[in-house]
Order: sequence, then C-alpha cells, then structure tokens
Amino acid sequence: MFSSVKLVHVGVWFALAAAPGLVACKGQARSFCEAKIQCEGGNDADIDACAIDLGAAEDTAAAYDCADAFTREADCVERSGTCDAGKYRNSCDDEDDSVEACIEAASDRR
Repeated sequence: MFSSVKLVHVGVWFALAAAPGLVACKGQARSFCEAKIQCEGGNDADIDACAIDLGAAEDTAAAYDCADAFTREADCVERSGTCDAGKYRNSCDDEDDSVEACIEAASDRR
C-alpha cells in the first residue's frame, strides 16, 4: 500500500495516507507522504493528495478487517523508507502483499 501510493491498492495505500492504529497510522501516513514528496518532488497539494489516498487505503483495509496488516505495513515503511535517486523506496513487499491478500480474502467472503 505504502509502497508507492500503490497504496491506493490501493488501488485499495502507503501511500502511503491513513484503523485501530487509525490515529497512529494517519500520522505515519502524513510523515510518509512528506518524505515521499520531498524525495520525488512536489508541493503541499501533493502531500495532501497523498495523505488523502493513504487515508482511503487505510479505511478500506479497516472495512475488510485488515487494519492490523495495514499497521504492520505502515510500521515497515516508517522503518525502511529511503530516498534513492529521486524515488522513495522501502523493503515492505511482504507486508504490502499481506494487506492485499487480506483484502482479497475478505472480499471473497462478502
């Protein structure tokens, strides 16, 4: 989700902005968005848009009872996110996959 505001899995995201940990994650999402935009370029409107996308992604994860997986992904991104040659990257593919799998599994049940 946070991976690239592919958080909008996010098409469901992150982004990267932002459930039990809803309050905690929303702050993480804002930090992620600021770091991502600082790395890749943009302005305050881009940060706001990123945060909105991540918030929607988090809300979606929560709606499918996947908030814990989303929080684990957010924590991973916070720990491992780096700017590399103008691209914001992290090492959270497994966590991202877990969120997607959780949402897909829950979708199948509904």
